[in-house]
Amino acid sequence: MPWPSELPLASLAGASVGASFGYTSPAGPRLKNPISEADGKLQLDAIELNIFGSCLTLAAALGALLCGYCMSRWGRRVTLLGAAAVSIIGWLPIAFGTGFPLLMFGRILNGIGTGAVTVVGPAYIGEIASPSIRGSLGAWFPVMITIGNIFVFGLGSVIFSWRGLAAVSATPAILCFIFMFFNKESPQFLVMKARHQEARDALQYFRGKDHDISEEFASMQAFVDDLNQKGGSFRDLLLSHNMKPAAICCTVLLFCQLSGMTPMILNLWTVFEEASTGIQEDFSTIIIGVVELVFTLVSVGLVDKVGRKLLLVVSSTVMCLSLAVLGAYFYLAQQSQEWARETLGLLPLTALILYFAALNAGFFPVQYILIGELMTPEVKGVFGSISIMVSSISAFVVSVSFEPMQNAIGSYGTNWFYASMCLLALLFSVIVVPETKGRTMQEIASHFGNPSALSSRNTGATQS
Repeated sequence: MPWPSELPLASLAGASVGASFGYTSPAGPRLKNPISEADGKLQLDAIELNIFGSCLTLAAALGALLCGYCMSRWGRRVTLLGAAAVSIIGWLPIAFGTGFPLLMFGRILNGIGTGAVTVVGPAYIGEIASPSIRGSLGAWFPVMITIGNIFVFGLGSVIFSWRGLAAVSATPAILCFIFMFFNKESPQFLVMKARHQEARDALQYFRGKDHDISEEFASMQAFVDDLNQKGGSFRDLLLSHNMKPAAICCTVLLFCQLSGMTPMILNLWTVFEEASTGIQEDFSTIIIGVVELVFTLVSVGLVDKVGRKLLLVVSSTVMCLSLAVLGAYFYLAQQSQEWARETLGLLPLTALILYFAALNAGFFPVQYILIGELMTPEVKGVFGSISIMVSSISAFVVSVSFEPMQNAIGSYGTNWFYASMCLLALLFSVIVVPETKGRTMQEIASHFGNPSALSSRNTGATQS
């Protein structure tokens, strides 16, 4: 008995990503000042902790680079299985390591798995989904990332050992490996490898046994067979119809990082501690995690109704205003911490709730949806790796510069900088990003002038 039609089991990998990124928020303060006997005498100073937290994003760039080759060579499913396995192995040195080098080794492995998952997960979902619900299915990947965040935030409030928290944080990756082991390969990849019967069986599996797949399979076969003749290399990315979507995806990913998303997640506990709201930091981080989940779920229902472009516009607007207000609070608090706490005590939490609500309802899920939709199969591996490398490297730069920026221009200046990036993201979304709601992969490729897409649409119409 197969799983329900198009159930995005690949989205389970997103929970592994969320657990990896969210881990340092509750574990960071305990790595600096252990409060559990199970952790032993090992503790990190401020510099080591900053490097430990930020190196995940840099390692993710390496994972994304390796993932491109693996996706093209062995397929989306096998690559996802490998990425989950690397993530599982990476948690072991963190949970049982006896020194900083072992912790770094585990964090780097974790980052490699995270980077690979971030590439192959959206690509796999985009290829198995039908056009009418592709956006909703694509949104489930970031939903699971936020569930991974809540998972570690919640456990961090009851598991005071950073070692114990690391061991339990491997659970999402283990579940992903188990469920994907029994799932099927992407039909588009199978067609690219001339395994046509397997591709037809896989497509029927994802659409349901009673669904007529003849027209869709004919269009897919014509589209991918034509692309196979041309191959897919870095040189192909330089073609105009591939460069345009590549630039759009990379820019959206870049703006998402420049908005402060990653350093906010990595240092959420510290941000609340500095804000001195009077609310316990662990409780505040759980609130943010729940807000992330709720509004990412909201995006699942909205993305195929209102479209990707409008979500980006509204999201970047609210994020900009929220960060501007948060920066104003820190500026006023610098003048009088006691007055700011008594008069505006709930403002930081409110501003961050609005920021993460807007981020998770718009920019965060849409960036993954665009990767799955704008990339054509023949360059998806190379293209996806490059785009995630851009995101990972920019995330590393933004994260590792978070503390130096706060020391140089203060918390208010840091938040105002992130707000200015959100304003630029708003302008980019309005002017440049195309709407892909309800379009097939071939129609999206045609929008950018892909000749293979144009010919496959004609072929599909003829055969139907």
